[in-house]
Amino acid sequence: MPYGLAADIEMSDTERCCALLEAVLKGLEASNCWAVHDQPDWEIEMAKPSRREVSFTALLERVEGEFKMLAEGLDDANRRIQRVDEKIDRVAKDLSDRMDVGFATVMQELRNHRHPAER
Repeated sequence: MPYGLAADIEMSDTERCCALLEAVLKGLEASNCWAVHDQPDWEIEMAKPSRREVSFTALLERVEGEFKMLAEGLDDANRRIQRVDEKIDRVAKDLSDRMDVGFATVMQELRNHRHPAER
């Protein structure tokens, strides 16, 4: 991500330093003080991330990896839950259909049932 002096007001110290260095380098390149491909040693050293930045990046990558694994696990669990829900829905529908048939059969039997004393 390029840094510029007109960027967000809420910049970290590192971002402000990078923006300032980029502005200085642009000015130097514009004035032809150095060739574009001939970077001085101090510029190369300044471009290297600090130990803190390297540690932060490593921790961030670990956290992102853990969240990715957690999300994948949740997706897998969600798929399994959906399959169980579908099975439950099928069983509930099957039971409901059987109950409807059973109820209709019982009602038909009751309608057709006659006692010998009745005529």
